[in-house]
Amino acid sequence: MSDSRLDPVANPHDRLTKRFLSQPHVARDLFSRHLPPEYVDVLDMDSLTLTRSDFVDGGLNLDRLDLLFRIRTKDGAESGKGAVRYLLVEHKSTREPLTELQVIGYLHSVWSACRHPKAGGAGSAPLPAVVPVVLCHGRKKWGKTNFQNLVAMHPVEREWIPRFSIPVIDVFRDALDGLEGKPDLSILLR
Repeated sequence: MSDSRLDPVANPHDRLTKRFLSQPHVARDLFSRHLPPEYVDVLDMDSLTLTRSDFVDGGLNLDRLDLLFRIRTKDGAESGKGAVRYLLVEHKSTREPLTELQVIGYLHSVWSACRHPKAGGAGSAPLPAVVPVVLCHGRKKWGKTNFQNLVAMHPVEREWIPRFSIPVIDVFRDALDGLEGKPDLSILLR
């Protein structure tokens, strides 16, 4: 069975999105525009770089993320010592019911790679923050994402089930004002 994510005919919009966001200035503009300002303020946007986005797990299964960016925080940025963070972009054309579960798998892949000795991972070092973002082009509104909504649980169990939401950049509903001088981002968001 072939992986439709690799088929350029099956997913032309996905390929176009990845091509545009692979350009650092487009990704910086997108994140600066859509992530919460208080988060953008701690990031050194000039350090944003596209990094590898395919991982092989212990069972030799390939996990291919859409896009993964490495970025540093501003504290210590002058010396290159700012803390490393990752921004994970998952592109969707439609709302898929298990997106949050898919993203948890991607988070695990990134963190496992960070712990691997070949990547310089240390056994007790803290894992870097990986912030997932869904970039959607669907005609239907996504609404909020919350992993706990996928799990049938008793209220007592709520504190033991991972709880996270994923910011959704809904480009179909994005106001395009303020994009003068940013033609690449304008094209991506149309």
